[in-house]
Amino acid sequence: MQGRTLAIAAIFLTGCAATPEPVLNGTPVEISQDELDEYWVARQSGVFVRTPTTGAGCGVVDIRFLIDSNGEVHDVEVLDAQPKYTFDDAAVAMQEAFSYAPSDRNPGRTPVRVTRFVTFDMGPTDDVDCADVVQRLKSARQD
Repeated sequence: MQGRTLAIAAIFLTGCAATPEPVLNGTPVEISQDELDEYWVARQSGVFVRTPTTGAGCGVVDIRFLIDSNGEVHDVEVLDAQPKYTFDDAAVAMQEAFSYAPSDRNPGRTPVRVTRFVTFDMGPTDDVDCADVVQRLKSARQD
C-alpha cells in the first residue's frame, strides 16, 4: 500500500514540475527568421515530429518564440496558420525540440524573440504551393 502511495505521489510531483524560467542577459531583441543566424545557430540539424494525417498538401504555421541567453527555446506561440489548427501542435513541438548556440556575432548571448514560418509539405495532394501560403500569411501579418 505504501509503495503504491509513493508511486502516485511521484507521478503527481513529476507532473507538477515547473518549466525552467528563461535566462536573459538583457532585453530580448525582436527579429525575423531571416535575422536569426546573426544571433543564434540551431544545434540540431533535423527534428522529427508527428504530423496529422490530412488531405492538405501544404500547411504553414506562423510562430513566435523566445531563445534565451542559454540558447533554450521558451514561450512558443502560434500567431496564425493555414489550414487553421491542423499543424499547430506539430510546429510547436518541432520548435521546442531545438536548442541554439550563439553565433560568432553574438558573444554576449543576446536573447531574441523570433517570428518565423514553419511549413509542412505533405506531398502533391492538391494544387497549393507552400510559398503562396507563406506569402498570404506574411501579408496578413502586415495588415
